[in-house]
Amino acid sequence: MSQYVTDTHSLYWHLTDDLRLSPTARQVFCEADTGQHLILVPGIVLIEMVYLVEKGRLDASRVDQVFDLLDTPGGSYTVAPLN
Repeated sequence: MSQYVTDTHSLYWHLTDDLRLSPTARQVFCEADTGQHLILVPGIVLIEMVYLVEKGRLDASRVDQVFDLLDTPGGSYTVAPLN
């Protein structure tokens, strides 16, 4: 299983099916959604998403969606360790 690190934009664009996400990144996320890859989500991505919700620039339901992905036992999304 391959591991990939995401940033805020690419994760959000994946969740919203935004066309700005490159075809390669879209394929990696879609394959991760079927258990083929592990997506590492840095803590700063979570902080930035919450900040953007507080500023009214991001829908809070997307942050909830990310936390649901992270809370899925055996799921393909995990918080990246600091080391």
